[in-house]
Amino acid sequence: MPVELTYGPIRKGEEREVQRVWQTMTAFLGRPAFLVQLIPDMVDVARYNGRPVAFCYYRHGKQKPRSTIQAIAVLPMYRKHGVARALIGRLAAASPHPHIHLKVEADNPAVLFYQRLGFVVVERENARTGRPMLVMQADTASLRPTTKESAAP
Repeated sequence: MPVELTYGPIRKGEEREVQRVWQTMTAFLGRPAFLVQLIPDMVDVARYNGRPVAFCYYRHGKQKPRSTIQAIAVLPMYRKHGVARALIGRLAAASPHPHIHLKVEADNPAVLFYQRLGFVVVERENARTGRPMLVMQADTASLRPTTKESAAP
C-alpha cells in the first residue's frame, strides 16, 4: 500500500505529536522513553493527512565536519514504506558536510536498515546505561535522493 506523505520542518504546536511518535517507537523496542528536547530548526517531520507519523532530529556539526542523526522514529504502521529512507535522504540533501553519523544500540533491528543504506560501524562504545552502542557513518553523497526518489515528496 503506497502511503502519500508530506515532509517538512516541524511546525509550531507539533511538539507533542512528535514526542508521541518517539514514545511509541521506544515502547515498540521495549526501551524506556527519554524525552527528546526538540530544537525546531533541526527536526524534519513526515506527515500523513497533516499529522506527524515520523521525524528525524539532527544536528549539523560546527567543530566536526559531519551531520548527526540524534533521533529518528517512524510509527509502526508507516514502516517499510521508505519513510525513514526519505527523511535521511532529505537530511543528506541539506547537509553541508561529507558524512552523516548516528549512534544506535547494537541490538536494535534498525542496524540492518542503516547498513543497507550504506552506514558502516566506525566505533563501538557503551551507553551510560552500559548497553553496547554502535557509532555508524555514511557518505552524505551516497544518501542523497536519486532522480527516481524525491527529497521532498
